[in-house]
Amino acid sequence: MLSKTTYPAEVGRACRHKDTITLSYRSVSEKTTQVLNAGSHLCGSCADLVKELFEASGPSAAIEMPPIVAKSEKQAGYASRMRARTAARLAPILEATRDDPRPTAFAVHQACKLMLSVRRADFWLNNKDAPITASWLQGQVAALYLGRLPSKDPRRENSPILELMESPYKAIAEDAVAAVRLAIAQEKDSPPPPPPAPKDEFDFGF
Repeated sequence: MLSKTTYPAEVGRACRHKDTITLSYRSVSEKTTQVLNAGSHLCGSCADLVKELFEASGPSAAIEMPPIVAKSEKQAGYASRMRARTAARLAPILEATRDDPRPTAFAVHQACKLMLSVRRADFWLNNKDAPITASWLQGQVAALYLGRLPSKDPRRENSPILELMESPYKAIAEDAVAAVRLAIAQEKDSPPPPPPAPKDEFDFGF
């Protein structure tokens, strides 16, 4: 059996930032798989920011959501309750990121909006037990940056981006992906931040 090659390598992440990771592989295909997997995730700083924003709390405004599309009134009512439960969890995050100019915070806001834009009742019924976690939100932000998620990726479950991409409302997801990419481009073109101060100085709707 071939011995493993292990070394640190700089890789590009979904958020367009670079990270240093440890590659450990026995073949070129293993190395390629590890690099591609790293490229479909956020860098450490962006992942930490998403986690921080996920833990946001405080007052939030009421959210207007599109009507559920269902086969029956009973199904629509149940799906609406599932979505309302998710909306209650995401509302503080939407409020916390509403005016945040950072691209990753903007992507968090877009991901939450997309989740609550899903109208198909079956989506809410099929994912009624899927947890809304920081890890889930990190995956959806990565999907927005990439415009997709790799096949067989576990983050595809309960993904509003993928749900909308395969529905008549595909344009909603495409517009969100385009907006996030524009935010990235504007960040790159923006002037450098001012130097730090001396140490002794101190539409929310859809």
